[in-house]
Amino acid sequence: NPEEPVNPEEPENPEEPVNPEEPENPEVPSDGIVRILAIGNSFSQDAVEQYLYELFDAAGQKVIIGNLYIGGCRLDTHYANMQSGEGKYAYRKVVDGVKNETSNVSLLAGLQDERWDYVSLQQASGSSGQYETYSPYLPQLLAFVKSKVQNPDVKLMFHQTWAYAQSSN
Repeated sequence: NPEEPVNPEEPENPEEPVNPEEPENPEVPSDGIVRILAIGNSFSQDAVEQYLYELFDAAGQKVIIGNLYIGGCRLDTHYANMQSGEGKYAYRKVVDGVKNETSNVSLLAGLQDERWDYVSLQQASGSSGQYETYSPYLPQLLAFVKSKVQNPDVKLMFHQTWAYAQSSN
């Protein structure tokens, strides 16, 4: 009705967001649980096993966190484990705030344990600044992960650690 005053606080089209510049919330699966798997070493342990569950819990978001862990593991070792299929990982999984660990888990078993929404890979920090340590391993690992997870819309991430100076021992 043209005689009604326009409220500048309300968007003209109620379907449009008030501030289109604000980022949307990350996609939450239909069951309401976000599933995150890290494939790494002590840095993935620090990143996902220490406070990540508590951050999600404080936000009221259900989350399942998995970590396929080998201390000091480099991409070439993850690649070798992918090729061999051997169970060389400690698989740490956090559900409802409770962490359980299973020994001797294969990369494939960890990938297929849940319908992961996010999977991160990581190079060992001592090799992270050396380009030649990524190829051919990272592209092959990414293709393997994408082909073996249950979720065709999985988002792949790279957990980048710092690189050491060339003079570092």
